Amino acid sequence: MTDNFEESMKRHAKEMKAWLIDRALLVLTGLVLAVAAWATIHYLGESYFSVSASVLTVVLLAENWRLHKLLREHSIKSAAGTRVTTTGRRKAIASRSEKPCGRKTATQLRWPRSAMPTAHVQS
Repeated sequence: MTDNFEESMKRHAKEMKAWLIDRALLVLTGLVLAVAAWATIHYLGESYFSVSASVLTVVLLAENWRLHKLLREHSIKSAAGTRVTTTGRRKAIASRSEKPCGRKTATQLRWPRSAMPTAHVQS
């Protein structure tokens, strides 16, 4: 019985030590990122927004490119109702059974003639 208790205590001590190390590293990471954020804002000054917006735009475009490449490699349909092919061109979904989410097609979205805007010409 004492062997089981001692093993249990040793295991619990190892788990507690791992938990404390994990929490300490988490706090350290937070401090490092806070210092990096302060330094970035402090040294960039008023140009911080422009620089961060530019970096964010580039990162989002790169991620979008990577995800589209992944779609093309696996021939997965995109949510917009098109199929991304291996050549990079998009093909519209032909059959009605493949139409995603019951969305209307462009021909079904035509306005009735009575609702069409009219141009008034002043003379």
